[in-house]
Amino acid sequence: MASHSFPAQKPSDQSCFFQKRKPINPLANSLRSSLSRSTGNSVRQRVLSAKLLKLKSVQNQLNDANFHLAEAIRENQALKTLQKRQDRALSKYEGTNAELPRLIQSHEEEIRFLTEKNKVLRKNVKELSEQLKHRNDEVQHLQEQLRHFEKLDKDKHLLEREKLIEELEDVKIKLHKADNEIVILNRKLALESKTSKQRLNLEMAKHKQCQKELAQSLTEIGKLTKLLESRDKSQINGRKRFSNLGQRQSLSLISLNGTKSNLTCDDDKTPVTDVKLEPITQPKKEDTQIQVIKPYKGILKCPSENIKARLSADSKKDSEDELPSVDKMSLGEGDSRELRSRPSSSHKLEKIEMHLQNTIRRVEDNKNNDDFNKRLGDYCVKALDTVKSYTDMIESNRENLEHAKADTDKLVETLKEAESLELKLKRGQALPFDSTDLTDDNLDFVSQILSEEAEFQKKYKDKDRNGNKKEPTVGLHDKKKLLATLRAIDNGDSIDSFENGSQRRNKLMKELFGDIAD
Repeated sequence: MASHSFPAQKPSDQSCFFQKRKPINPLANSLRSSLSRSTGNSVRQRVLSAKLLKLKSVQNQLNDANFHLAEAIRENQALKTLQKRQDRALSKYEGTNAELPRLIQSHEEEIRFLTEKNKVLRKNVKELSEQLKHRNDEVQHLQEQLRHFEKLDKDKHLLEREKLIEELEDVKIKLHKADNEIVILNRKLALESKTSKQRLNLEMAKHKQCQKELAQSLTEIGKLTKLLESRDKSQINGRKRFSNLGQRQSLSLISLNGTKSNLTCDDDKTPVTDVKLEPITQPKKEDTQIQVIKPYKGILKCPSENIKARLSADSKKDSEDELPSVDKMSLGEGDSRELRSRPSSSHKLEKIEMHLQNTIRRVEDNKNNDDFNKRLGDYCVKALDTVKSYTDMIESNRENLEHAKADTDKLVETLKEAESLELKLKRGQALPFDSTDLTDDNLDFVSQILSEEAEFQKKYKDKDRNGNKKEPTVGLHDKKKLLATLRAIDNGDSIDSFENGSQRRNKLMKELFGDIAD
């Protein structure tokens, strides 16, 4: 019996309650009547009133206890009914459904198996998505390279090649010009050297002739002076003549000395290097013959006639003819300035050497350009080969991409099927089972689930992480019993009724689990 505490009631409520109730003790009523009738002593009345008060309080306590007792009895009855109901429910589960925990465990194992399968599929999808992403990156990189090589193949550096070809042609033309200039300069050098040698030889010959003529004239003057001294004594008439001749001789000597000084000065002033180079003019044969014949004519004549001829106009004409030739050969101020302003032959040779070195360098540069063109051609061939290889790689990658896409589509379909199977299982658990709903489609569905489970176990659950074979935790007999109990629970029948069921179910059990002896 459960004890309950109730709140104390107010006196007004109690009085109302007692007024409504029938009197339980008739003695109290008799006392009241006697008290009301009696008009006795006041002390007696007080004692009686105190007793009445005490009796009322006791009566009230008794009524409260009776009320509490009735309520407790009612509560105990309600609790007993609840206990009976719970016992009935528990007896149902304990009696017919004794294998409920085993069913729950099998259901949990099935859920765990499906979750693991789902995890494996998600992991595979994730790996495939990463592979697809990596391949997409590779394909993008290869496409960029292909675009770059296509641009190179289209361009082929045609502008640079044209420029290089034009520069090469210009360099060849310049080289040809330089070679021609070198040949012309070499010819000019040879000609100038020859002309300078010829002029030097002519001047040396003229100088020697002048010296010979001076020596002859001096010897003749010495002879004449001796003759004059001898004849001065003998012939007076001849003195006047010889006096005039002496004046002429003095004049001739002065002029000869002057010519000699002029010749020596010219020789000092005009060195060999300062000779003005002019085109060679071959001297006439007649002039040379005259110059050669003159001394012979003088030698054949008598010395007096030679002196007369020398001192006469003939000597003046000869001196006039000879001196201008020497003056012509000598250099003036303008010619000397021109020669000073002109670059020396050594400087010209240095320039020619520099020019030759530049031409040699250009030839080497042209050779380098040829090598560069060859290298460029090889590079273009290599680029074409690489482009072809990259196109083959891109095609293979595209094929791989298509295969990967097909694999991902298959995985997505399998995931969708798994999700649909999970939804079907959840719906089958949530909704109550009707025997009319058990059709061929449902049986096919169960067979599909079990076949997929068997394939999965073959693939992934045959071996442990260490490589050892796994042993099945649930045997075939247990599986058969579990499936029979599930059917019995769904149909509301016992296991024996399921075992003696239709032939189709027996066939299905044999296909799934084989012939198992109970």
